[in-house]
Amino acid sequence: MPLDPVGGPGPRGPRMGSHPGAGGPRIDFAAIDANGDGALSREELETRATGRLSAADTNGDGALDRDELVAALPGPRDQILMIFAPDPAAERADRLLAFMGATDAGRIGIEALADRQVNAITAALDTDHDGAISQAEATAKPAHARGSRGHGDAGGHRRDDRG
Repeated sequence: MPLDPVGGPGPRGPRMGSHPGAGGPRIDFAAIDANGDGALSREELETRATGRLSAADTNGDGALDRDELVAALPGPRDQILMIFAPDPAAERADRLLAFMGATDAGRIGIEALADRQVNAITAALDTDHDGAISQAEATAKPAHARGSRGHGDAGGHRRDDRG
């Protein structure tokens, strides 16, 4: 079962699955909203993340090693044409292990990885900073996809105050 979402750090931070048309993380809102209150609490997100990550823990030791990560991460989309390319799952596993400061044994604790993923998705989507993700926040187009970069003028250009 592919991990969802474990994207490994990229040049701009963690990458997550994309939401069709919105450019943001994909969320199975109904499956995660266990109490049906219309919001995803940190506890609900942690339960989902820990459960999905635990499914990849084939030896049941509470951590994911490189082989478990490679097996769980998506591989080349068109393997017949990617036969000479490096395995993207292996590259992503190596980046994730390095980013998470894997133990000397080359493993990442499931709880630490789940916490990282919950922090990433909360930072990306909890726009009202109430500690939960509403259905509206989960489906809203992220600021970076709307063209807002949080600096400069409305056109996305930096102002030059030097005169």
